[in-house]
Amino acid sequence: MVCPLFSMYIKKNKIGYSRFGISVSKKIGKSVVRNKIKRRIKEALRKNYSNIKPGYDIVISARKDISIADFHEIEKNIVELLKNTDLWVE
Repeated sequence: MVCPLFSMYIKKNKIGYSRFGISVSKKIGKSVVRNKIKRRIKEALRKNYSNIKPGYDIVISARKDISIADFHEIEKNIVELLKNTDLWVE
């Protein structure tokens, strides 16, 4: 799944809980910028973890536009992609 801020890769696992990986390329910025983006993505996933179906490996790969996005925009895009892939549980 793809949105302007990042792409999301999903694969089912057999361990009964979901795992996450976050990839931010050096093309996006220096280490301070990359770590800030990773922290925002991790926090958005942490806040919404209870609504994500268990049993999946999810990798989020950041795109160039994410460096100008705020936390709420990142969280909104993550939730939208999870809803579009049927991994969202209300």
